[in-house]
Amino acid sequence: TNIAALEQQDYEQALLQPLNNQNLRVWNRVGIIWQQTNTAGDLVVVNDIRVGTYRLQIRVNGEVKEEFPLTRAWSRERAAAISHARNQYL
Repeated sequence: TNIAALEQQDYEQALLQPLNNQNLRVWNRVGIIWQQTNTAGDLVVVNDIRVGTYRLQIRVNGEVKEEFPLTRAWSRERAAAISHARNQYL
C-alpha cells in the first residue's frame, strides 16, 4: 500500500467536506486546519495527518511542500505551521 497516495486521496476528499464543529475539514487520515488562496491563485493548506506518523503538512495546490512533527503540543504546533505557511507561501 502506498501511504503517500492514500494521504493524497484523503486530502482531496477532505477539501470537499463541510467544516465540522471544530472548524476542520476531515476525511479519514487528513484534517485540514487552515486554507487560503495566495495572490497567484495557489491554494495554500495546512493539514494534519492523523494515522501512522502524526505530522503537519503545508501544501500548495495539493503538493506537500513541508512537514513538521505533531506532538502533544499540537495546538501550539498548528499555530506555528499556519504562521509559517502565511509567511512563506502567501
